[in-house]
Amino acid sequence: MKLDMTHLAALARLRFTPEEMEQYQQEMQLLVDMVSTLPKIEGDASLLDPQNPMVLRADRVTPSLPQADVLKNAAAQQAGCIVVPRTIE
Repeated sequence: MKLDMTHLAALARLRFTPEEMEQYQQEMQLLVDMVSTLPKIEGDASLLDPQNPMVLRADRVTPSLPQADVLKNAAAQQAGCIVVPRTIE
């Protein structure tokens, strides 16, 4: 799979120098190539190890940022919400 870093950067609203774009293109391509070589898992066998069950941490409620502080960093806002460009084509 060939990546179009110019398109990805535009979707993420990132700006790169030509040198950075080349570097990130190579790094992202290595990641995509590595993932494409992973074996496909057949069947519905669970990959969980019954001898080592996952232990989830407890949820904790923590204070969030004030809405005004969050909105002052937004490129666009409407009705107290951040407006973002559509990224699904």
